Amino acid sequence: MGILALDDDLPLADAMMTELALVWGPDALHWSLINNRHPLYGEVSRGFEYQLPVYLPGVIFKGVEADSTSLDPSEEGMRRRLDATIYLGRQLLEQNGGVEPKEGDVITLWSSKSTEHHRQRVRHFDVVFAAPSDPVGSSSTPLSYKCDCVLRSEFPPMERLGP
Repeated sequence: MGILALDDDLPLADAMMTELALVWGPDALHWSLINNRHPLYGEVSRGFEYQLPVYLPGVIFKGVEADSTSLDPSEEGMRRRLDATIYLGRQLLEQNGGVEPKEGDVITLWSSKSTEHHRQRVRHFDVVFAAPSDPVGSSSTPLSYKCDCVLRSEFPPMERLGP
C-alpha cells in the first residue's frame, strides 16, 4: 500500500485511498473494544463491551489466502482459522466518527458490492494486530490503518458482540 507523497499531497493521497476503498472494497462495520483491562494490574476483566459499530462504505481487503488457512480436526469437529489483512482508511474513519483500530476490535465485512443483497456473505474478523501505516511524506499522518485479522470457527467474535 506504499503511496509516496509530499506533505502537501495529503489531500490527494487521502482522496486516492478513499476512492480505491469505495470502488473496490467491501463494506464494513468496525466494532471498537472498550478498554476492559484493570488499570493497575493490566488483567482482562470479565465480559467484552464494544462501542456501537461505525459503518465504513469501503475498506481495502487483502483476502484470505489458501496458504494462510489451517484446518485442525478435533473431537468436537473441524476447526478453521483464516488469516487476512484489512486496511481501514483514516479519512473514512474520521468522516464516519470512528476511532483508531486496536487489538481486540472486530471488523465485519460483507462479501462484495456487486453481490445481490440477499446473497451477500458476512464475515466477522478478530483484529490481532493494528498499527498506522503509510505515512504521507515526512509527516506522521497515516493514510490508513493496517489490521492483521483472524477468522476463526472456534470462539467466533459474533458471540461477543451480543444480540
